[in-house]
Amino acid sequence: MLDRKIGIFKSFGWSDDDILHMFRKLPYCLSLSEVRIQKALNLFMKELGVKSVYLVSYPTLLMHSLEKRVVPRMQVLKILDEKKLKRRELILYTVVRLTESKFMEYFVLPYKDKIFHIEF
Repeated sequence: MLDRKIGIFKSFGWSDDDILHMFRKLPYCLSLSEVRIQKALNLFMKELGVKSVYLVSYPTLLMHSLEKRVVPRMQVLKILDEKKLKRRELILYTVVRLTESKFMEYFVLPYKDKIFHIEF
């Protein structure tokens, strides 16, 4: 089972050293299911273009819920960028790690009248 998980990382171009460094920083990463690892790597590396070295540096990114946290936040940022609205420039790790209230304060509330037609 562990060999299959390591194989998934390798299929995305990760080296043995990358996997070892990630494991040293956050051993729990290898306890994720194979499906979860595959989905996370697909999202971060293929869709968002994140390099393995970045994920090795910030392995906690793999631990966050893709459906509840990462994807919705990336969609908000994409909308802001498509509308060419000036927004805070934070690294991916920080954007994902922000509390819900801070994310709203930084990326939703300032633009609610311009883009987001929702009431709070």
